[in-house]
Amino acid sequence: MIGSTIRAELARRSLTATDASVPLKRTRQYVSRRLKGELSFTLADLDGIARFLGISLTSLLPDSASKAA
Repeated sequence: MIGSTIRAELARRSLTATDASVPLKRTRQYVSRRLKGELSFTLADLDGIARFLGISLTSLLPDSASKAA
């Protein structure tokens, strides 16, 4: 779910997993596997992506209200 949110934000900005991997100092494969949901992002990764995209970290997290429903 977080991966799809990040993919959507990247797409809105015409950015790729490779673009997101640079500020994280990770490989494209590392980021791509997490965007696909194969592995989990670390909190540090999410913070780095949020900073890279210029958005708040909480905007990447699932809405707690929708989880409760």
